[in-house]
Amino acid sequence: MPALRLRPEEPAHARPQAARRLAHRLRRGQRRALAEHWPPGPLIDLLLTRSQTGIHRVSAIYSRLSEAVQRVWIAQLQALLIHGTLSPNDPLADKNYALLDGAVPSCVSSQSRDSITYVGRAIGTVKAAKWEKQFPQDLAREHTKLLNSVLPQDQYAFDRIIADIRTAVSEWLWLNVLTHRDVEDAVESLANYFLLRNGEFALSLIREIERLKLSRLTARAVPSTMIREQDLHLALLRASLGTTAQQDPSLAHLHFKMPAGPIRPLLPSLATGPAKDLSSSLSQPPEPTTFDDLLLGTPLVLTYNVTWPLDLFLHASDLQVYAVLFSYLSALRKTHTRVHICWTALSNAQRARGGADALAVKAVTCGDGKRPCKQRHLCFDREEGNGLVR
Repeated sequence: MPALRLRPEEPAHARPQAARRLAHRLRRGQRRALAEHWPPGPLIDLLLTRSQTGIHRVSAIYSRLSEAVQRVWIAQLQALLIHGTLSPNDPLADKNYALLDGAVPSCVSSQSRDSITYVGRAIGTVKAAKWEKQFPQDLAREHTKLLNSVLPQDQYAFDRIIADIRTAVSEWLWLNVLTHRDVEDAVESLANYFLLRNGEFALSLIREIERLKLSRLTARAVPSTMIREQDLHLALLRASLGTTAQQDPSLAHLHFKMPAGPIRPLLPSLATGPAKDLSSSLSQPPEPTTFDDLLLGTPLVLTYNVTWPLDLFLHASDLQVYAVLFSYLSALRKTHTRVHICWTALSNAQRARGGADALAVKAVTCGDGKRPCKQRHLCFDREEGNGLVR
């Protein structure tokens, strides 16, 4: 072992004191490192950043340190992906198998993070539910070998292995846990209520929400003028009466959420905000258009409660997309309904005028029928009594 190189000003008899000072500094640095808690993600990022240096010796030391820390992180990841268990000390995820902040290094892509959450939750849920068919051991050993052959710093290889593990776990879940009947019922429910395939129920729901707003506008008592989530749930149930959705058990999974909380409906003239400056809106980037406030006048989100094992198939991000589609389609259906009501009212008013009024309009505007109509845009055929729009 080479001897310690001392500074020239230190004599030879000062070597024990120098060694003690060095040991004291090491112990003080160790205590400082223990006092500062470093999550695995930022620690791996720091070591990888320090290894990117032009000094070969320093780069090699930091590279070995980062690889050692990544191996420890891979061991914790194997416990989550292979066995669905969480470490009692510094776990990577919470009880809902959602990755904690700082648990994953930045070199891991967002797709791999979602796959890690999905696989860990699937394996852990199946294991906790004591399903009759557990994950096979041969696949677990194969996934262990795959994880041992890669490090997170090799992003593309790591993403490919995580994607392969997710595919294998998804195929096993589809064959052993999920049933085709459950998936088909969920897809049918989403199509009927979120994509408005059940048009009868959609029109009834729009009418019930309009009736709810009108009843709150005409109410005198202050508590009864507010619209809450339970009122919207009752509107859902009333809308299903007399439709095919009345006997549908999946209707119990539907709920409305109001992110802004309970509201008091206002008249259209009071609900409109100040007019926007068009010149300033042209110079600024366009704002994203949302349709979730056109049905009630405030943001309204339709949710679907998913239970196990369907939560392995339908994720929160998928249901959020369905909620956005429902907001857009329901806004279109409501607009179409109001235009249809307006057109019907105008047609009925036009027919109520009668043939005598039509002949009077004919005499005033067209005279002998040879001159073009300049005073009015509507003339009537004297013989048939049909209205013609020019």
